[in-house]
Amino acid sequence: MKDFRSRFADKVYQRGVKYQKDGKVNGIGWGKDGHFIASVQSSDRFYYYRVTGVYKNGKASELKCNCPWAQAGHNCKHMAAVLLEIKQNEDAKNGNGEKPRSSRIAFVDAVPDDLKAKIADAHLTVNPLQLITGRTFTNSDYNKANALEKEYTLVNEELTQTNDNRYLYTTEFRSRYGYFMVYINFNLEKITDITAESRINKNINQDVFFIMGLLHFVLYFLKHDPFDQTNDAAKRLLMYFQSRNRPGQAITFRAQIENDQGTVVLYFKIGEDQHLYKVQNLQNMVNSAREGEAVKFGKYFDDVVDPDRMDQDSLTWYQFAQKLVDIQSATRIDDFNELKLKNIPLKGTLADQVDEMISSGLPAYENGTRIRYGTEKLDLPIDIKLNKNGNSAIVNVFPFQTYERIFAGNKNYYSCKLNRWTKYTGLTPDALDQVGIFPGQKLQFSSKTLKTFGHRILPRLSKNKNLKITGAKKLDKVLPPRAEFVFQLDYHNEEITCQALVNYGKQKFILGKTTPNDSIRDFEEEKNAMDLLQTYFDQNNDHYFLSMKKDKKIHQFLNAGIAKLKELGRVEVTAAFKQMMNSAQTSLNVHLGIHLRNNTLDLTVTGPSMSAEDISALLDAHQQQKHYFILRNGEIRKLDSPSIEELDKVMTSLNLNLKDFTKGKLTIPAYRAFYLQKLLEQRDNLKFSSDHAFKNLVDDLEKGKIKEAKVPVKLDKVLRPYQKDGFKWLATMVHYNLGGLLADEMGLGKTLQVLTLLVSLKGKGKSNLIVAPASVIYNWQNEIEKFTPELSCVVLGGTKKQRQEQLQTAENKDVLITSYDSLKRDLEFYQDKNFETEIIDEAQNIKNAKSAAAKAVKIIDAEHKFALTGTPIENNLSELWSIFDYLMPGFLGNYTYFKQTFEQPIVKDHDKNKEEQLSQLIAPFVLRRLKKNVLKDLPAKDEKIVYVQLAGKQKELYQAQTQRLLMQLGSQNDKDFKKHRFQILAELTKLRELCCDPRLLYKNYQGKSAKLAAALDLVRASLDGGHKILLFSQFTSMLAIIRQRLVKDKVTIFEIIGSTPKLERQKLIEKFNKLKHPAVFLISLKAGGTGINLASADVVIHYDPWWNIAAESQATDRAHRIGQKNSVQIYKIVAKNTIEDKIIELQKRKAKLAEAVLSGKTVGSTKLNRDDILEILDQLKSE
Repeated sequence: MKDFRSRFADKVYQRGVKYQKDGKVNGIGWGKDGHFIASVQSSDRFYYYRVTGVYKNGKASELKCNCPWAQAGHNCKHMAAVLLEIKQNEDAKNGNGEKPRSSRIAFVDAVPDDLKAKIADAHLTVNPLQLITGRTFTNSDYNKANALEKEYTLVNEELTQTNDNRYLYTTEFRSRYGYFMVYINFNLEKITDITAESRINKNINQDVFFIMGLLHFVLYFLKHDPFDQTNDAAKRLLMYFQSRNRPGQAITFRAQIENDQGTVVLYFKIGEDQHLYKVQNLQNMVNSAREGEAVKFGKYFDDVVDPDRMDQDSLTWYQFAQKLVDIQSATRIDDFNELKLKNIPLKGTLADQVDEMISSGLPAYENGTRIRYGTEKLDLPIDIKLNKNGNSAIVNVFPFQTYERIFAGNKNYYSCKLNRWTKYTGLTPDALDQVGIFPGQKLQFSSKTLKTFGHRILPRLSKNKNLKITGAKKLDKVLPPRAEFVFQLDYHNEEITCQALVNYGKQKFILGKTTPNDSIRDFEEEKNAMDLLQTYFDQNNDHYFLSMKKDKKIHQFLNAGIAKLKELGRVEVTAAFKQMMNSAQTSLNVHLGIHLRNNTLDLTVTGPSMSAEDISALLDAHQQQKHYFILRNGEIRKLDSPSIEELDKVMTSLNLNLKDFTKGKLTIPAYRAFYLQKLLEQRDNLKFSSDHAFKNLVDDLEKGKIKEAKVPVKLDKVLRPYQKDGFKWLATMVHYNLGGLLADEMGLGKTLQVLTLLVSLKGKGKSNLIVAPASVIYNWQNEIEKFTPELSCVVLGGTKKQRQEQLQTAENKDVLITSYDSLKRDLEFYQDKNFETEIIDEAQNIKNAKSAAAKAVKIIDAEHKFALTGTPIENNLSELWSIFDYLMPGFLGNYTYFKQTFEQPIVKDHDKNKEEQLSQLIAPFVLRRLKKNVLKDLPAKDEKIVYVQLAGKQKELYQAQTQRLLMQLGSQNDKDFKKHRFQILAELTKLRELCCDPRLLYKNYQGKSAKLAAALDLVRASLDGGHKILLFSQFTSMLAIIRQRLVKDKVTIFEIIGSTPKLERQKLIEKFNKLKHPAVFLISLKAGGTGINLASADVVIHYDPWWNIAAESQATDRAHRIGQKNSVQIYKIVAKNTIEDKIIELQKRKAKLAEAVLSGKTVGSTKLNRDDILEILDQLKSE
């Protein structure tokens, strides 16, 4: 140390001497091999600089300081001060020079023994005391830290990881004098650095801050054991079960009631055995219990508040306390916030709840003694004292006549004193609020206001029997006579009149009419009476009248107005008024008559002693929601009639209105008969009658009775039994002039059943029109020539001009056949045509009611209309509505009505009642049979899904497209989705194309296609087995790729796509069916879905699944139909973990929709929306 002075500039050294003498060197810590660390207070007193170095064998080296001067490369005053401190301590140790200012004690040695014991018992993962070894401080610093601990509050502490193996503990203390923070850097072996930052206007040694920081460092470890990897949730679970497994005593939770400075309050005590502690903060206790954390109340309770350890009484109070805490959290009640749910004022609802609990026998305590329960009657004395002259008075509202301190709930008044809880009956807080007086009031009335009190307020007070009023009779004697009102009511010429009189003693006046003797009158009171009359009546001078045409006011007056007049005075009525009142309470009942006329139903509404004009006016009044109705004879009747209400509901269900009746009569189509009968059967109050024709119709429809119709001789042996039933059903519909939907499953011969009907109708003198897809019109012609050659027919084909000529010359033809496309172009040629029947084949072609095809078939004039389809519902219920709008317009109402009444409730709300109602409604007009039920001899079909796995470049392209679509959808809301719906669907199509073969998108793609390989394997194996194959794809470009590969294999190939001409299609079909060796028929899904009979094939391959399973089923049934002799094997090739997986799921959902309405099963929404697509893509992404 002898040479250390020479290291410093003279001024620097002298400043170091001053710093050392001023005691700014705040402790020196020693490490191994002479390493030391010290802190020196800066000149602004709020910051400390850190000095480090090595002192060994009397020599100092490696000196460093973090002050700006030292950082610039100089030796600083802080270094000099530290070296002088070291020298002074060394001299004192050797007996030379000054003694150290104070002896230093290791922090570990200064830690109290009980704290060391707790650390040992806690078995901490890391012992904080082992990290602090080597830290020493003076006694003076320990004393100052102790004083500072009492003055400053710990407001924040935090432990963070700064590096792989390094940590920082930060703690902050505050008081009114300022704040300071301590930072402790450490690893799992030792504390590497400790610093402090202070904003305290006092000269405090930095070591004092270090001591406080280290103490809380130790306490933090003891409380949290931060390096224990058991997380908080696991700790709570362990503590929860430890508390239950501990053989502790039962927990008592007790309600206490006491008077706290004039306020009756509720608080709680908790504990075990006789050791009960007052709950100082109910919210903290409940929250800790819910978290499974122990709560310390005192020496005898440091435990988890476990409700399972409470008896029933304690548990009931505890659950009540939980509700109080939850109410506080939800409503932030000020009283509760201020008292922290410690002492809770008993008032309002809380007082009522506590009363209910104590009255039920639940124990509560006051001063350690259980509270007794009782009731007493509560009255409030009121005394009226007049002055000597009798022209003024003082009204004393006395305090409650009880010695107890009364407090108010919402329902009753209560008191609690001397271990007795009293509930007061009689007077209630609400009753006092209504009259506006309060106990202890002194009210003084002058000569100006005394009359108002006596005539208006006092009568109200007198009605309450719990207000004990004295002096009222004396007051009555000095007051002038009260106004007594008389209301004389009469009824004449559909008008209620009122003569209003007011009597003051023996003097009588007409209300509102002045006289010379009016000094006695209370015009303010009279005005109130006039205002009430004017609420209901019109006025002409002193004459009040109310016309029966003013239905709303009549209703208000008869139901409430008369009662209000009685409250104000006396009501007198004439005999005419009494008779009117009696008749006004009499309800009208109506009757519905039903008569079947050819193809219409005549409905007639009648009522007792009612003319047709009365009925018409009655229904109109009900529509206007009037309350009363006046018959032509002048009698008044109440319109609150159950029978009219039910008639209205029946008409609404039929999408009709009571306004549609004309003088009580209405004509509707006969096809509504069955549904009308069902609606009426559900009504109890509406009586109805019907003729035999109506009853027979309903009976036939309900029981599925089929009118006997003779099957043409030539077809008797051709038709199968179920086809004969189908013909008879069609004939029954014709008999009753009803339309029908023949919805047999594809392949059951709907064409033949219809042709049988047309043969039976031959000779009626009118032609029959068949409208079908262009691809099948020649199939109809072939079927007619094959099975019913006696029917003359013509196909309306060629150019528009040719079709016009064919139509003009076909008047004598039995059957005209045209396509949907031709019909919508030729409508002008059909304007004057009337057909016996119009039959639309593949009726799903009109599923869009707004399409030109749908509009066209509905315009055609025909006596009878039928629709044929195996898939009446492909996607939405609106498709069913469109078909019935063609068959029987208005049967299901307009589309807005149908959507609101059926579609939305069934699809969105899963309304079972509406689903059943719709099924009932259409059931008589739909005939649907399934092949499995009627074709016992039809060979089975076996469906199998062949899964393939995308790989290599194909998989990469698919995943990239999926990610792109996900990003696109993720940035859109529902509105954006609807706007870009078609674009999104186009992107989905790209995904499907990538599953099929990337060459559909990328012409230069050179990689493999998993599906193509699987399809070719299936084709080769089937051909080797001698089978004929139908291969369907949605993409004609995919069929071209497959065709190219099959040509190389020299396979016999046939192909039908959308552009294949109609006649060419028929030739290809016939050639394929006659072929005796294996072959492959490539067919686009859309082109091959209808009108094709390929029963010679017994293997069907669906190369790519389509959203609509009905389209696939139609395609499959080209082979699985009448005429098939072999079992049919169906393969669906699906790319695993792709959008095709999800298409299969969607197909199943769509299948539910048709079956729901046609066979009464649950309906689900099948429309593809944004959420569906996101769900599909998210699942694909996760896979």
